[in-house]
Amino acid sequence: VRDVAQTMAPHAKKKGILLQAEVEASLPALWADAERLRQVLLNLVENAIKFTSAAGSVTLSARLSTISTPGSGDDGGLVLLGAQRTAVEIRVADTGIGIPESERTRVFDAFYQVDSSSTREQGGTGLGLSIVKRLVEGHDGTVHVEANEPQGTVFVVAIPLKRATLRP
Repeated sequence: VRDVAQTMAPHAKKKGILLQAEVEASLPALWADAERLRQVLLNLVENAIKFTSAAGSVTLSARLSTISTPGSGDDGGLVLLGAQRTAVEIRVADTGIGIPESERTRVFDAFYQVDSSSTREQGGTGLGLSIVKRLVEGHDGTVHVEANEPQGTVFVVAIPLKRATLRP
């Protein structure tokens, strides 16, 4: 988290955006491909900076949390009975243009762009967030979008400390 913030700091400074990193003390190690996780965070922070205007802010934070086991939401509403696993939750919050609630699940679709006029102005193909989702899910993690009232967006990534299943 701190490495990504340091890498993106010149880009944020050039645009006049405050970039902050907040990491909970004593986070345990987690099972993850460091390069792929770095790619996820770079993509999310780059998007946050891209869609935040001067004098805005982007905050990258990490803390201990929990995550539901895969498939626990597919059991007809019995998610409350699903097992929880310890995870590291990483948030990328910005004060940018935001994403309408109706579009928050679709932003992870390949080539989907919320507003083609602003995306055309900012650049981009609409692939970054679909790649983020695939990389996070490849780590048995989750990613979703929350509102950041009164403006902006919060991307929330949760990566479990250990994998739930073994894969070949």
